[in-house]
Amino acid sequence: MTAPQPLLEVRDLRTYFPVRGGVLNRSHGQVRAIDGVSLTVNQGETYGIVGESGSGKTTLGRAILGLAPVTAGEIRLDGARLPDRAQKRTAALRTAIQPVFQDVSNSLNPRRTVGAIVADPMAVHRVGTRHSRRTRTRELLELVELPGSFAERYPHELSGGERQRVALARALALEPRLIVLDEPTSALDVSVQAKIVELLLSVQRQLGLTYLLISHDLALVRNITDRISVMYLGRIFEEASVAQVFDDPRNPYTACLLTAVPDVDDGSGAVRPGLRVLPGELPSMRQPITGCAFLSRCPVRADVCATDEPPLRTIGTGHLSLCHFDSYVRDPAVAVAERGTP
Repeated sequence: MTAPQPLLEVRDLRTYFPVRGGVLNRSHGQVRAIDGVSLTVNQGETYGIVGESGSGKTTLGRAILGLAPVTAGEIRLDGARLPDRAQKRTAALRTAIQPVFQDVSNSLNPRRTVGAIVADPMAVHRVGTRHSRRTRTRELLELVELPGSFAERYPHELSGGERQRVALARALALEPRLIVLDEPTSALDVSVQAKIVELLLSVQRQLGLTYLLISHDLALVRNITDRISVMYLGRIFEEASVAQVFDDPRNPYTACLLTAVPDVDDGSGAVRPGLRVLPGELPSMRQPITGCAFLSRCPVRADVCATDEPPLRTIGTGHLSLCHFDSYVRDPAVAVAERGTP
């Protein structure tokens, strides 16, 4: 079997935002939005990034796109290091990575027709003639399962699902190799979500695309991703295949995150476990953290967690976990009593 070919590589990436205040607007701290993230996305796969709100998922995606500052670390595409800001990247590098933003309504100019919106990237990069761009625009609309006649419509005339398809068509206009999908279904009805997911998979198969999917929707991530990183406070706490993360999570944060779902009747009369609120308060991202960042909320913490920062360790084939322990006790009610030493 052919070994996976890395497309995107992120190495020890850090993004710190200064906190300013006072009469002179001086910096008196910094928010560590991304604090040492490393990951590799292989050609043709769908790589998922999950975590609570404020975990740094969206900032990571924006940094990869060159839309958020990079304090330290590096981003590579096909082995070539990318400049930190999109403005400094060559046209070829800017076209290779394209976004589909979370707030689709605000990312589509209400004063421009759908056709103009989809054709804009081609016009900016001077791809083809005006006539060929019009032809290509209709082809892209048909690829995302919209009639070519939608080119004459405006965003306010479209449903949420149709706007999402337009955003995808625009992202495909420059024939990218990697698409960053930031919560692509979060604002859609459940029935529409399923259709968008089917469309994403269909387009990926047809064009050989690679997806970086950022989402808090665990069901979506489980259904369409190959590998997953679980983020917390700007760090990756666990990385593994989708099966390993959902069937055999090794990090306490991942385990707690997987239980934080509403009660759902599966049709057989059985009800899945209800929402569990993670205990403790979220630590401040302005100050360096001693020990484990998840310490105050972890149901299975030990003394070593308060003093030593846990390493991101390999605990199985392709399975990484930021924890002092190789596994956790699945029932938090008895975890403290049964927890061993690392």
